[in-house]
Amino acid sequence: QGVTTKATQWENHNNFWIIATYCTRYSTYILSVLLFISGSFKKYKLIFILLALSTFYFSLLTGERDAILRFVLVVAFSLIMLRKISRKNLLILIPCGVFAMIILNYFKYYLTTGELNRDTFTFSNTLYEFLYSDFVDCGSNLQMVISSGMDSFLPFTYAIADFLSAILPSGLMNFIFGDVYNWNVSEWYNNYFFYEATWNRAFSLVGEAYVIGGLIGIVFFFFCLGLFIRILQNKSYKSPYWAALYVYVIVAIIASFRGDASTFISYMIRVPILIMFVIASLKKLLKV
Repeated sequence: QGVTTKATQWENHNNFWIIATYCTRYSTYILSVLLFISGSFKKYKLIFILLALSTFYFSLLTGERDAILRFVLVVAFSLIMLRKISRKNLLILIPCGVFAMIILNYFKYYLTTGELNRDTFTFSNTLYEFLYSDFVDCGSNLQMVISSGMDSFLPFTYAIADFLSAILPSGLMNFIFGDVYNWNVSEWYNNYFFYEATWNRAFSLVGEAYVIGGLIGIVFFFFCLGLFIRILQNKSYKSPYWAALYVYVIVAIIASFRGDASTFISYMIRVPILIMFVIASLKKLLKV
């Protein structure tokens, strides 16, 4: 029957789909490393073209827009750090990026179903479609939580689980914490507000900080997040691997504003940090 939805693929543990998803993430980080090593596209132009086409095809096939958007943003931010993109060119790229997000939503699952996503897209108001398609969820989800009049906040174990879930498999997480709703904030949100729904709705990074610690939780969380980004920025000048890690984490954080903290934590640990660990281990083993 082909690919249905990305949520279904994760839930059904479709190994091919999961491997392909992580291949796009690994290749994106490695390309960023190569850019920082060489300083330009000249040496790796063919690799860039092949990765760009394969990632774009994967996004059209699976509806996983995150793959191609991550690829584009990582490459763009890498080139900005290398000063290959000027501020003038950046102003041109921003509206192009907005239009690209709208087009991707229009062609979502097209290669699988053969149908265009006309129900959620019209050319009459592109700015409205851009804001509505991806950014409205962050505000509406938080508003829903605030309006619900929650009597108490979620326990801090949810924050601890964000880190553990990036390392431990979901089966072991369920064994430690119980049902998935007891350790994953996004799953808790969907179970609490959309119990009978047949689809999952993205949560919010701000919303997670709020349901765990209230207004103080938001201030504390984003203070720690800003401090962490600053530390990565300082380390980004030391090696191309740290520079690529810094860029990759920034893009992961942008994506996680429609998810939760475990999104960028897992992206960071399972992709760039894992690759850095493997390379460091091989260097030590081979004494390079």
